[in-house]
Amino acid sequence: MKSMLILLAVLILGIALYWHKHSRHRVEVGDGEKLEKVVLKIFEKAGKTEISKNRFIKGLKQHFHVNEKVANVLMSKAIRAGQVKTNGESVSLLGE
Repeated sequence: MKSMLILLAVLILGIALYWHKHSRHRVEVGDGEKLEKVVLKIFEKAGKTEISKNRFIKGLKQHFHVNEKVANVLMSKAIRAGQVKTNGESVSLLGE
């Protein structure tokens, strides 16, 4: 009986920690203002207004601590927001 309660408590704690991390991550990544700042920072670091798509994705992954799939979603958000445009192989900063 004791071991069952301990197992249940560990399971509930694991689910709670996973949910907390996931919900906090969604808020952090979903913030458009933060995305705008990070996009500008990536281009400032490169010192160019056009960089390779791989370099841009890598920058998003490093700044937001996400995987490649989420970084691609963030790039799509930046495109829809009119911050950047892509021609397949490179990403260009807009509005500067």
